[in-house]
Amino acid sequence: MRLGQKIAALRKKNHLSQEALAEKMNVSRQAPKKKLGRKIMNKYATLYWLIAVLLYLGYSFITNDWERS
Repeated sequence: MRLGQKIAALRKKNHLSQEALAEKMNVSRQAPKKKLGRKIMNKYATLYWLIAVLLYLGYSFITNDWERS
């Protein structure tokens, strides 16, 4: 199920229109999808960079090869 479909299902479950949801979030009618999508992508980006830094530091500590990496 895509993000937009999940939002629509939750809105319908809670008997909210797009306008009502947008009003509760203090954004335009189309913004909830974009805002939630951006929040999810930020989580993935944070996780990606955390893993990249941990791999870099782990490799550097294990091999003691700080110049190469």
